[in-house]
Amino acid sequence: MEYVLVDGYNVIYSWPDVFKPGEEPLEDMRDRLIAILADYQGYKGCEVVLVFDAHFVKNNAGSELNYGRLKVVFTKEHYSADNYIERFVYLNAGENAVKVVTGDSLEQSLVLFGGGLRVTPDEFLKELRAEKKNSQEYVRHRQGIAGRRGINSVLSSLDSDVRDILEKIRMAD
Repeated sequence: MEYVLVDGYNVIYSWPDVFKPGEEPLEDMRDRLIAILADYQGYKGCEVVLVFDAHFVKNNAGSELNYGRLKVVFTKEHYSADNYIERFVYLNAGENAVKVVTGDSLEQSLVLFGGGLRVTPDEFLKELRAEKKNSQEYVRHRQGIAGRRGINSVLSSLDSDVRDILEKIRMAD
């Protein structure tokens, strides 16, 4: 299993060309990061955990929400995103690939010491952009092949038995 843990606020404040802290609501930036990571998870097929600090919120029990397969964690009072990430790496890095996206150099060292892989927010943004470009090129390539062959690319991706059944239905009309 491959996990990617993202220190949410660290990433938001590290991507000034993507997010505008102080100019847009924090909730909007969180929602946009969730959408970016859900898309990333969709084409990478890994498990993504997005962690937000909520440790300064009084009487906060913390929460975990799922957006499809994307897990979003808001830490509990007195328990930081770094605490969550360190524990996750400790519990999971032995048998799994655990990649942590953070710009915090102390956290990066602890992740490496715990057996995880560290990725800076800038490196991760480059990876996101490259993956998105590659997936768009792949789709254009597949559409081009299907178009040159006169093939419906959706139908061509179906099992031949399913295509036969759909063809029989189409011919019955």
